Amino acid sequence: MGRAGKENVKLKYVCSVVLMGEEVHNKQYPSLIQIGKELNIPYHTITDVYEGRRNSFTKYENMKFFPCVKIYKISDVINEGQV
Repeated sequence: MGRAGKENVKLKYVCSVVLMGEEVHNKQYPSLIQIGKELNIPYHTITDVYEGRRNSFTKYENMKFFPCVKIYKISDVINEGQV
């Protein structure tokens, strides 16, 4: 946790959105809250996607226009050599 009133500026997360096989969004963010604000998705949904708990997404995954949202911690991506 940082100081009250200070916004986090260190980039910690990568958010990727794929729609119909085409990557339509790939950006780095300092917090999960910022991802939610930019994508207009509630914070609790973003945290569920990040933690892999979003089971309500799985029932729609095979639909033609359903986006695939992935959120990774940058340190995990660097350690796995995906950057």
